[in-house]
Amino acid sequence: MILDACRSSVDFAKGFVGNGLTEIAAGNGTLIAFATAPNKVARADSAEGGNSVYTKCLLPNIIRPNIKIEDMFKEVRNDVIEMTQGEQIPWKNTSLNNDFYFNTMTDDEINEQIYQCIRNNYSAGTLLFLSKILGKNISELMRIYTKQKSEKVGGIYFNKDEDMEHFILEQVLEMGFKFKNYRWCFDDIPVQMGEFLHNPNVVVRE
Repeated sequence: MILDACRSSVDFAKGFVGNGLTEIAAGNGTLIAFATAPNKVARADSAEGGNSVYTKCLLPNIIRPNIKIEDMFKEVRNDVIEMTQGEQIPWKNTSLNNDFYFNTMTDDEINEQIYQCIRNNYSAGTLLFLSKILGKNISELMRIYTKQKSEKVGGIYFNKDEDMEHFILEQVLEMGFKFKNYRWCFDDIPVQMGEFLHNPNVVVRE
């Protein structure tokens, strides 16, 4: 059960007294996730009809493949804490007896998903999003995409691996990623780029 509410009780009747979510014990074999800590109020979205901070952080994490539910909620908690600067701390009570995953995928299915996502929106934003939810660095994502594309009709074929690596490096630079002060960044924010296996004797950019 996932509770994203600012009420003092799960009884949704009007006229309650007090503020914050009331803690509920999880029965055997269950997990209850709360948007915030017991007796605290969860932050809503300022825009009408928008998702709350908790839901905004939950949605990208809940689709992450092959991550245990407990670990997934840890990531949600960290994201909410970061977004609210520590004002809101999600909580959970659990008595699960077995491992549970919202989304299980094989490596081939993950690689196909990477290809489809990047093909549909070829941008730095897509790479940063995939890097977060899949735990892969940018160069690895581009490597998977490029290899997948080379197997499709009309795809680019490379005679040597170093040629493909050179191509990938050129692409991430075109997207706006920059190597500054010995680390990769996008809009001056550090990113997990990973290594490139291109020929260092080949000049990529002057």
